[in-house]
Amino acid sequence: AAILARERAAEAEKRAMWEEAEAARARAVYEAEMDAARAAEERAQAAMDELNAAVRRAAEDADRERSLAETAAIEKAEAERIAEREEVRRLRVMTEAAERLRELEARAAEADAAAEEEAGRLAAAEARAER
Repeated sequence: AAILARERAAEAEKRAMWEEAEAARARAVYEAEMDAARAAEERAQAAMDELNAAVRRAAEDADRERSLAETAAIEKAEAERIAEREEVRRLRVMTEAAERLRELEARAAEADAAAEEEAGRLAAAEARAER
């Protein structure tokens, strides 16, 4: 009976050691799985951080592009206003020059007519003086 009890005790001890080894293996597998899960979570967080940074850079780039487009539109509108003012000024100068030219031509015609009249009077006076 003592031998049987010792054998059972030895069997129970083997079973206990096997169960402890199984528990240690299960703990190691669990810890490895937890480490893998933590690493995966860290990779996912790094990917999210990278994605957020890319989205932020894209938004900043879009803001810069929008600002440049607005500035270009403002500059274009200002250039068009300047060109329009210059065209109006050019037309006004041309109109004034044409009016001045007409005035000068009219004065020249009046001067020609007066000169012809004076030449006629002079010729008449010379003709009277010769008689």
